[in-house]
Amino acid sequence: MPVSDIPIYLKNDPMRPFTTTASRGFPSTRLGSTLALGLAATMLPACVLFAQPAEPPKRAAATQPADPPATQPDTDAMRVTFPGITVNRNAGYVDLDATVVLRDGQWLELLACSPNTREHESILTASARPSHLHLALLLIGLEPGQPMRWEEVQNASTGEWAWVIHPARGDRVKISIVTGSGADERVVPASSWIVSGEAEGEAMPMPDATWIFAGSTMETYEAEDGGDEEAVYAADAAGNVISLVNFGDDVLVKESNLTNQGEGSNAAWNANTEAIPEVGAAVRIRLEPAAEEEAPAGATP
Repeated sequence: MPVSDIPIYLKNDPMRPFTTTASRGFPSTRLGSTLALGLAATMLPACVLFAQPAEPPKRAAATQPADPPATQPDTDAMRVTFPGITVNRNAGYVDLDATVVLRDGQWLELLACSPNTREHESILTASARPSHLHLALLLIGLEPGQPMRWEEVQNASTGEWAWVIHPARGDRVKISIVTGSGADERVVPASSWIVSGEAEGEAMPMPDATWIFAGSTMETYEAEDGGDEEAVYAADAAGNVISLVNFGDDVLVKESNLTNQGEGSNAAWNANTEAIPEVGAAVRIRLEPAAEEEAPAGATP
């Protein structure tokens, strides 16, 4: 059995390490590169990985010398799976299972959201936990940055207060949509499913299929039973998985000044209905590091 085909299993729930006794000031802390590495450090020990061989090893005959020790499997060549996610570390991409929920929509705000969150403004839903997607992207070498955040700053000269916007940042990720399988597999840029929603003129396709790995944030909530506060990966609660506008807790987001409050521009994104399969169709969202030439020249609207 090829090493890349050895099944990998996860034991225990990787979400439990998020439970903490963090202070009340923690909600304003962003999940930057340092915290992202901490996320991997806490989640990976909870994931006990073990491989099942194709058949039990054969005992050597008494008259034959013992077999040499088996070579340790190369874990980088294995496929690691989470519910709804396959990480192909050898090929350097992550596949996220998704379902079409919207084909004809205006003012889209997401390419993909979690179920029962923002289906009215998202083309796809993805049942996997956003925090698991975050970990999967770490496993292929991507580094998170931070979502767009807003900071109220006082002018030292005038004493006036003003809001300063810090744009989203992080490694760039190429996103494709995979339909079919085997000989019928078809891979298209995610941008081909989205067109501009300009009020006047012809709708134009999204110029690139590159998103930013912002990495969401960690938010602290009081436990309902009055116990210790719990730190929660914000996108797990809000469902903002792959965003077209900035929510401030996105796992991935387009480089843009648009926000979910309509700030920054009057431009919008619409669904390219003709390119999207029927509602209910199962597809895969493929995420991989973007090549330098795939990075947009500037921010999208």
